[in-house]
Amino acid sequence: MSAVPSVFHLANKQPRKVVNHTVQGIEPDLLKIEHDCPLHVARVRASKYDEVFSKLKPGSALVCEPKEAGRIAQTLRKWLEARNMPYTITQSSRCPDGRGRVWMIAK
Repeated sequence: MSAVPSVFHLANKQPRKVVNHTVQGIEPDLLKIEHDCPLHVARVRASKYDEVFSKLKPGSALVCEPKEAGRIAQTLRKWLEARNMPYTITQSSRCPDGRGRVWMIAK
């Protein structure tokens, strides 16, 4: 018999046991409801690229060294995601002029 388990063997596995945990020791009478409290929102940290990235418009590209295109594209993706900006990032490290480019494109 082979060492690889068959499909039939995998299908006959027992389902995981579900354990119900209950919270002990919390008195509902001690809980308080507040309606007008502000929601805590995580602060967006400033980065060294803020000035450059904020000047980008949809369809424009950042020109960089070919080996830096991937890192700049990933940094721009995270920067846009942190600010909930709906753009797509495209990169190329082999442009005809020998430079790398990172484009910001509207979705």
